Order: sequence, then structure tokens, then C-alpha cells
Amino acid sequence: MLRTARNLPLGGFNCFETCDVDEARDIVARNFCSHRLERMSAGDRFNACQNRVDGKRLSLNYIRYGADVTIEPGELSDFYLIQIPITGTAYVQNGTRSVWSTRSMGVVLNPDRNTTMRWHAGCEQVLVQIERSYMAEVATRMTGIGLEAIRFQPGLDMSREPVALWTRRLRGLFGAAETGRTFRDPDMDLIDLAFADPPLRDGIVALNAENVVATSPLDRGRLDWILSHASFSRARSDGRAFVICYGPGATYDSANYAWFSDRYEDFLYVDRIVVGDELRGAGVGRALYGAVLAQAQAQAQGVPVLCEINLDPPNPGSDAFHAALGFTEVGRAETTPGKRVRFMHRAARPHPAI
Repeated sequence: MLRTARNLPLGGFNCFETCDVDEARDIVARNFCSHRLERMSAGDRFNACQNRVDGKRLSLNYIRYGADVTIEPGELSDFYLIQIPITGTAYVQNGTRSVWSTRSMGVVLNPDRNTTMRWHAGCEQVLVQIERSYMAEVATRMTGIGLEAIRFQPGLDMSREPVALWTRRLRGLFGAAETGRTFRDPDMDLIDLAFADPPLRDGIVALNAENVVATSPLDRGRLDWILSHASFSRARSDGRAFVICYGPGATYDSANYAWFSDRYEDFLYVDRIVVGDELRGAGVGRALYGAVLAQAQAQAQGVPVLCEINLDPPNPGSDAFHAALGFTEVGRAETTPGKRVRFMHRAARPHPAI
């Protein structure tokens, strides 16, 4: 029986779980690079999962595919990738060198060497993605020499003491990320908007106005009314990002909310999530959604998370972002004149029993 994403490394930072090969390839590609992904046996159970936390220059990841698969990214180009199996095995070729990867033998993928991999059925790995430019900066600081190309032997022998020490530190880094002690923006101490003071609420109104094309108009009176009926809301302390959600049975005059209410008995509906332009790409939206997903998962059997994305005017960035979080389309409608939306759903995921 496969473990749930919540019980895996970085369980609070789930990107997706899917049994669809194409969906898994597309979402992983958004986080890494384009690649071929093919099943080697129709008899294996394909059940892919990725958990991920982003830093400024590197990311920590957990990935599994369940089935026996081949992965062909070619040259990674912009980043190094360290892979360490926690269960199962993989065969990896980076350039002319090949490695049989196990729990005692990790792999370093050099970005300027062609890579092909075969992850065998049951293989689960933790991965560290490091920007190529950042690796060069660190190497230059350490050596005092400007290095254009840095290449590693692909095999990472975990029995060697320096590597074993590094691995223990990496394990500590994963643990710190899981508990919020690192990979955390200090401004992301989220505040419940229901108890926010007037200056913060005014900041939320101003931020919404900056993004009104992607959301809908909101003045201070409307915000106060919305928050009095919302079931969940959070914001950055500086007011430069926020999310507002509703549960079932709310008094809320939204056509999109009504569409979901007619089709779902229990849910958490994301009415609006807004991030300031200066914070885009810094993981702030993912952190807000992390709080929403944790709230949905904390309920007895878990509840689905629902939202809509604009089709007209289009919002391709939001499309990619929600797909990476595991949302799928469940309908389309023109809920107001000239504004068509896609209705999105992320399945309920109950919190594991303690």
C-alpha cells in the first residue's frame, strides 16, 4: 500500500499525486525541465507523487512514480540535481558514466551532460535541485578562481564519511523545512484576516485593486462583509498577499460559489488569492495555498479544495500554478458577461491517523 503524500518527506508541501503519466510528466517538467517519461511495464501500478519546497537558489524534493519508468531529460542546462533513493533502485547515465543507484549510492547529475534514467518499480527518491549559477558562485568563493564549468563524478557513495556527514546534514535540512525552521519567508507569519486591524484590511483592499482584472472589485465595506462570512482567511503581515475561502452554506452572492454549492456538499472554496507583483515567483502563493490545503486536510475526512481560473481574460500563469498543485478542471461557465472561467477541483485528502 502506498503511503499518502502527508506521511512522506516534505509531506506538508505536496505538489501532486496522480495515476496519469502525462499529467505527472507535465507537472514535474514545470518544476525541473522538459523530459520524456515512459512506463516500461503495463502491469506496474503507476502512482506518481511529488512534494517540494522552494528556496531562492535550490529546492528540496521527494518524488516517486510507483511503476518501472524511463526518464530522459537530456541536458538539465540550468541546474544540478542530486538524487538519493530512500527505497528501491534506479539506473542512471550522466554523460558517459553510469551509476546503479541505491540507498547507499546516490547520484549527482551534471547539467551539461546528457542524462537518461530508469527508476525501477517501488523507487522513491529525495532530490536536491541547485542552480548552476549558484554552484559556480560558491565554487568561486571557495577557490578564489572563476570556474566556468564544474563537473562531479555522478556516483555519490554514501558509505564515505564526508558524504555520510553531508547526508546527515541534508536529513536535518529536510526536517527543518518540514517544521518551518528554514525555507521560510519571515514575512509569511500569516495573520487571520478575521482579526486583522484596519490598516491591514486597507492594505488588502489596495492590493486587490492592483489585481482587479484577475479578481473582482473590492472596497473596504465589501471586504468587511466578506470576512464576516468567510470560513478561512490569511494574509501576510505586510498585506502584500492574502487568501479568502468559504465553506458550504455561506451567505455569499457569488455565481462561482453558487456553481460549486450546487454540486458539492462539503468543500473549501478559494474565493480569491492575490500576491503582490514584487513577490511573484518567491513561493508566496504556494505558501498561502499550503495553509488552505492544511485547513482542508485537517477536517475529519478531508474536504476538496475548489476554485475558478479565468478563461477570458486568460491567466496562463494561474493555469500552470494550479496544475502543479494537483487541481483538475471540473467545468466551465460564463458566470458574468464577458468573463468565462474554468472550475477547478483538488480531491479531498484526509489527514493520516496519529
